[in-house]
Amino acid sequence: TFVDAKPGAQAANEWNTLRIESRRDAIRVFVNGQPVAEHPGDPARSKTGPIGLQLH
Repeated sequence: TFVDAKPGAQAANEWNTLRIESRRDAIRVFVNGQPVAEHPGDPARSKTGPIGLQLH
């Protein structure tokens, strides 16, 4: 599942902090302390496996 992130949290040409919270089925992503993406999850999906992250 792809989730579009909110723009503006990423600092150009600087180090950025990425935090991922996974609680039950929901996933929230923060960049530099700002919430940028949220997904309620899908209870029918697998609970194990790889995840992919991409930050532009």
